[in-house]
Amino acid sequence: MKFTSKEWEIICHRLAVPDALAECLSDEDAETDYDGMYWACRELEATGGDIPNPTEHQLEILRDCCDGCTFFADWQDAVAVGAVKRGSMMAAFQAAKGLEQKLGVEVRKF
Repeated sequence: MKFTSKEWEIICHRLAVPDALAECLSDEDAETDYDGMYWACRELEATGGDIPNPTEHQLEILRDCCDGCTFFADWQDAVAVGAVKRGSMMAAFQAAKGLEQKLGVEVRKF
């Protein structure tokens, strides 16, 4: 599985917060493995968006990077005040569509 640079930017935004991923993906009855998730995120980041045969655990992390995405949280305001160009926002939305097709999960946009 290969991601475009913008798709990977969206994923890495969430990978940068492994503790949030650990809490979302941990079994409610088990102790949260923050160290394990930290290293799993670092390993994914190191791929640079080229993951030839992702494991089910890696796919689970990638899907949560979309479902729990905060990448778009302030984009509308940033475009309104001119901090981000509308074309950049539209490119990011197109990347989100690509992620949805590749991973079969909706990317949170607002």
